[in-house]
Amino acid sequence: MINLDNTTMKGNELLVKMVFDRWNSLIQNCDTLIDSLSDDQLLREIALGIGVFMFWAI
Repeated sequence: MINLDNTTMKGNELLVKMVFDRWNSLIQNCDTLIDSLSDDQLLREIALGIGVFMFWAI
């Protein structure tokens, strides 16, 4: 058992916490990347006349 912030966690609970923490970190990194792109970059075609956000909407 591991004690984090006065809370005792078992192995499975710690694994789930680590997975969700990593997931949230990846989402934040993705948000930062998208926020840093200009409108022109976001609308640039990536394949066969399909724009990035048009592709995501399909």
